[in-house]
Amino acid sequence: MKYLFFDIECSNCFNGIGKMVEFGYVLTDENFKILGKREYVMSPGRGGENRFYLKGRKNQKDLELAYDYDYYFEQPEFPAFYEKIRSLIEANDTICFAWSSDNDILHLFHACQRYGKSAMKYICYDVQKIASDYLEINEQMSLKSACNAIVGKGSTVQIQEHLSSDDAKMTMMILEAVCVLERKNSSSLIAESEYAKEDAYDYVLNIDARKNEKQKRKERHQFYKRMVKEDELLLQNPDFKGERYNVSGKIKNKVEDLDSVIEKIHSLGGVVVDNLVNTDLFVTYDEDNQKEIIEKFGDKYSVRYILMSDLMTKDKPEIILVS
Repeated sequence: MKYLFFDIECSNCFNGIGKMVEFGYVLTDENFKILGKREYVMSPGRGGENRFYLKGRKNQKDLELAYDYDYYFEQPEFPAFYEKIRSLIEANDTICFAWSSDNDILHLFHACQRYGKSAMKYICYDVQKIASDYLEINEQMSLKSACNAIVGKGSTVQIQEHLSSDDAKMTMMILEAVCVLERKNSSSLIAESEYAKEDAYDYVLNIDARKNEKQKRKERHQFYKRMVKEDELLLQNPDFKGERYNVSGKIKNKVEDLDSVIEKIHSLGGVVVDNLVNTDLFVTYDEDNQKEIIEKFGDKYSVRYILMSDLMTKDKPEIILVS
């Protein structure tokens, strides 16, 4: 089996569509012996929508690519590299890896879409998720920061950040280091990393469905905040004797459940809040959800926990105390 670590650089992502200018890769065997390394440099296409927009972006970090902008425009466009990339990425004996793979999957798909090419079909593992799992952190780290943290300080000294083939190499170095540190061979680690696995073709087929679901979740969270604002008036009443309930994000993401939970809380004379300091009871979706939240916050807050099922089926919910 061969491993293909790849990275994509774009000139911009206007309207959510990346304009590819580099496809870089490192090809290895299962022991991370490098079999090939290079980058395909390409033009994003002419026209204002394809221009480079990587600096001075609001609330975004400036990016410095490996080559001058003029050099990119002098290169052929994506179709000249389509078959070469496809033969690499769709090879039967190859597993693909990328850092924050959802972005690269979309960039490659949009490039195919822009030029009327068939979408590529492959499985890709997100090494960022594997790295976060190893470091036991929830926040997303930059590729270079993760490489320094896992592979070691100084590991990136001779690496040119945002040169796509070097970014692919850092991705490879991180996965190799996790294997060494976990004392596992690569096939064992991959088998245990289903959470980081993505079917690229299925992912792009369901883009619209995911966008709709994301919008629904946003609307649910906004609705909850409106309820909190309305309930703040009740809290200001000196005669208020009810309890203050907080609701887990997993419940907020489910339309019917959130509506029912808020209705039940109000029927019990309670109010909803979104500040843990002011929470009496924290409603969790199920036992696994409750365990996750308790592990996250520990005894930092004086909060009692209750399962959604207990809240919904009893006039006076059974409260679970956390020691």
